[in-house]
Amino acid sequence: MSIRSGYQADFLSPYSILLPSPNLALAGDVLQPPNLPAGETVIPYVHYSLVMSKSNKQALYSAANVDNAKGQLISGSKGRKWFIDQHVGFDNQISNFAYRQSPWDRGHLTRRTAVTWAITLQL
Repeated sequence: MSIRSGYQADFLSPYSILLPSPNLALAGDVLQPPNLPAGETVIPYVHYSLVMSKSNKQALYSAANVDNAKGQLISGSKGRKWFIDQHVGFDNQISNFAYRQSPWDRGHLTRRTAVTWAITLQL
């Protein structure tokens, strides 16, 4: 299994929780990520996946598999810089510039420490 296997629908076996499919109104707004084959719109990460909007350059949703029993603390997260995600593409996401002198926070769709269980991270 790849480290970037993404969200797994059968994580809570015997239950299967599928990712949502965009309705007709949103279907044309789903980003085709630059590094994925045509028609694949779900970007896989470590234990979670992301689907982006073309029009507002933000996530439509993220989905995560969380195992608190295998959780781990990650040091060195204070003051970390935010980067443009190469899996989404520079032109497909809001840059840090949009948050300057703004009351909005970049926030997190998926908390990094929630999805880094059972792997070794090198920071």
